Amino acid sequence: MMAVEDSRPHGTIMPPQVWPAMLGNARAIVEAHLNEQECGLCPAYRRGECARLAWANRMLADPVMLAVERAAESGTRPVTVGDLPAVPDGTVVHLAPGDWSDGRTTQTLTTNVRVLRVHTDRADPNGTQVWVTGHWLECGWESVPPHPPCAEVLVEARAVLTALVALAGS
Repeated sequence: MMAVEDSRPHGTIMPPQVWPAMLGNARAIVEAHLNEQECGLCPAYRRGECARLAWANRMLADPVMLAVERAAESGTRPVTVGDLPAVPDGTVVHLAPGDWSDGRTTQTLTTNVRVLRVHTDRADPNGTQVWVTGHWLECGWESVPPHPPCAEVLVEARAVLTALVALAGS
């Protein structure tokens, strides 16, 4: 099985629904430390090594958390390709009926695809769907010599973001 780099630099076990609030707290912590000010935890650490500030900076650098926050702020606006951070190779995207097509027909089957590339440069005109190349999970790609992708599908950006949130939570 492919080794997947830990995609959680923020190190939280909290569910994605609370990430926007956590990012708000992280911004407040960074603001409190501007101009070499200290917080309540700073005296326990050497100057510049506050654990609270380090935690805040890790969260604010996490592209998946930031993408979830942007999607939450958008309210009813659909998730678009612009909301997606980089998608690691090997990410498994669950494709529910209506979430994907072959470019001609919206599919009514449920399947999964292991991502090789998300083509953010090849989105639909609304930006809500993006082409993904990869391998169906049924493909024996891990046990055979490298071969061309066996899947090229047009996927809802929302489904890709959902896969990233699931990966971050694992």
